[in-house]
Amino acid sequence: MDFDNRFYSNILENLHEGVYYVDHNRKILYWNNAAERITGYSKKEVEGHRCSDNILVHVNGEGKNICHSDCPLSNSMREEKFESTTIYLHHKDGHRVPVAVRATPIHNSEGMILGAVEIFSENMEKVSDQEKIKELAKLAYLDELTGLPNKNYLNMKRKSIHAEIEETQQMYGIIMIRIKNYDSITEKHGLHITEKMLKVITKTLLNITPSSCSMGRWDETAFLCLFPNSTQDQTLILEKRYRGLVEKTSLDLGKNNFLQIITASKALLSKTGENEAETLQRFLLAPFR
Repeated sequence: MDFDNRFYSNILENLHEGVYYVDHNRKILYWNNAAERITGYSKKEVEGHRCSDNILVHVNGEGKNICHSDCPLSNSMREEKFESTTIYLHHKDGHRVPVAVRATPIHNSEGMILGAVEIFSENMEKVSDQEKIKELAKLAYLDELTGLPNKNYLNMKRKSIHAEIEETQQMYGIIMIRIKNYDSITEKHGLHITEKMLKVITKTLLNITPSSCSMGRWDETAFLCLFPNSTQDQTLILEKRYRGLVEKTSLDLGKNNFLQIITASKALLSKTGENEAETLQRFLLAPFR
């Protein structure tokens, strides 16, 4: 059976995964429907541009830009092999989206590399997280603006985790991310922009928080994260990831002007023999970095 190009195009346009093709200069020549849905960018906004032209702005788990140093597409073409990794792309709305990426070089009939194709898919763990949030809404444990668990819920969850680790002798980590320039943003741009910023940050945090952990809004300028069964090293790695990716979150103010987010953070691991009030007090007294 012979198939024409429209047949193959129809398959690509109906895949759940995002697919795009770049030439050897990394200019995007094809962008499918799922790529539009996952990133928020239309074909018109992307095709004809280089993938490094400040559009997707891929970063790793520490918030480091990999477009110019460790790009999966570049690596696959240079090494002539399949590449796979997890990265955080920039959504058009400003938040970060974790995606599993697979890149492979494309050759012509003579074996020369013409370009590369990248297939990327969303982190499906986040679907179940959204269901948890809906349940919390029924119990009045949600922050009204962001839709995240509020301080009351976080304190309840923290006490529950502490009670569990007293039995298992395992530790848990606590991380706080504070928006340092919250007041200056509000003064300069108004409360409506500050609220938009918080909603964009919320999407990033929801996307990068493991499903086994709890994250919510602690107060006006801070978010708190609880990590059961953690170690000191794991907690510090997660703190670095949270801070890096929140600062890479952006809000478009128009005319190519993006809001800069500056954060401070702190992290702490619980101790054996310490009650939950002592752990919380030690955490709250710890300095921000």
